[in-house]
Amino acid sequence: MLLLFTHHLMLSAPARFGRLSDTELQAVIGTALKTMETRAKGIIYSHTAGTPHLDKVADWLAQVLTERRSIHAAPEASDSDVRTVLEAMSQAIRDHAASEPHAGYLETAEQVLQSSLGGVAAIELPDSSGTLDEPPPGLIVSP
Repeated sequence: MLLLFTHHLMLSAPARFGRLSDTELQAVIGTALKTMETRAKGIIYSHTAGTPHLDKVADWLAQVLTERRSIHAAPEASDSDVRTVLEAMSQAIRDHAASEPHAGYLETAEQVLQSSLGGVAAIELPDSSGTLDEPPPGLIVSP
């Protein structure tokens, strides 16, 4: 269930994940995984994925998966389960890139999962998960 939930989460956020190449998606997943492992040790640190855009997506993914217990649609899962799912997704992306170099992983996953996800409502995230998308109010400057 967690694997399906994670795919649904990514497919429900096309503004974040829709334009990522497979290489970028792997970087985001790997960075989110490292960030979650670091935070599990009690260290508040966000690893970098290579570019500010990828860093933002990786931070969002790490935050949402860390706070998954507050998401109504999220299945029960341990941190170990999340790590296993993210590692499996990373491997699946590598395998997909080797066998289907012309189609993106999420594009193919969406086609495969459409029958399962077609009637499922979008995932309602807790209010705190949106804070990564908004700059602090003091940084907004009118032109």
